[in-house]
Amino acid sequence: MTTRTRGPLAGYAWLSAGVQLLGRRPGVLYGAATIVLGLSLLPSLITLPVQYYLPQTMTMTIGVLAFSMLCGLALAPAQGGFLQVVHAVVNDRPARARDVFAPYGRGMQAWRLVGFAAVMLVVTGALVLAVFVATGFKPWSPEWQATLAAQAVAHPKQPFPPGFGKVIAAFAVLMPPAMAMYAIGYGQVALAGRRVGAAARDGLVGALRNVHVLWLLLLGGALMGLVLALVLAVGVMGIGYLAALVGNTLMFAVLAVFYIALMLTANVVMFGFMHALWRDVCDGQDGVVPAPDVAPGDSLAA
Repeated sequence: MTTRTRGPLAGYAWLSAGVQLLGRRPGVLYGAATIVLGLSLLPSLITLPVQYYLPQTMTMTIGVLAFSMLCGLALAPAQGGFLQVVHAVVNDRPARARDVFAPYGRGMQAWRLVGFAAVMLVVTGALVLAVFVATGFKPWSPEWQATLAAQAVAHPKQPFPPGFGKVIAAFAVLMPPAMAMYAIGYGQVALAGRRVGAAARDGLVGALRNVHVLWLLLLGGALMGLVLALVLAVGVMGIGYLAALVGNTLMFAVLAVFYIALMLTANVVMFGFMHALWRDVCDGQDGVVPAPDVAPGDSLAA
């Protein structure tokens, strides 16, 4: 599989493609995003009550974490199905929101998606551990917990222990390539029919060849984040005034609807970004994506 090196501004084209996707058959895309988001929240219906009502022990924490990771792996085929729905919409093929479940019916593809998600879980864990070891940051140790508590008392406005800034900086450098590896590799499995090892290799090579694009996009995102923070601060002030006028209950309902709509929109844009990144970096010639079956009466405009 050939991977391409793109120009430094390619990341903004990928992001633009994700935003433009919102105007193409939104019923299908928002429906698919609702299904995937709903599935991702289901484990919380179990873990949150457990964490609230049971004693906070190390065994329980590890159990909750293991359960959440297993649920995340089980969700991998649905995420691959979402990518296939996006691929169908971009290429004007028939698609329905429930096609996110299609990979579960293709046994080998489902297992490959789960396998690739497991590989990325290991890669992410290794990166996090490497950062912690390199910076000497040990948030799990009693000493660091005591340091954090003392820091919060001595400097309540700066409750972070020494070295925390280095951890954040390291993650800022390493996470964009890791996320690109995830996006490219996931596309290779879901859209190009690649095996897990080959997809991981393609993702790693493609991410490293375009790391300059990812870091430039991160810089632009940081600047945009500052602007959004200012907008959010003004918005919070406006919400306070509106709550005084219409009441807290109605305002809470409006905010809940807005938050859900924002999450769904972010999911559509994110998967559109992943698809554009995969398409631009990889040739996509090694496999054929099965077109989702369309029931009689369904149409492309659904």
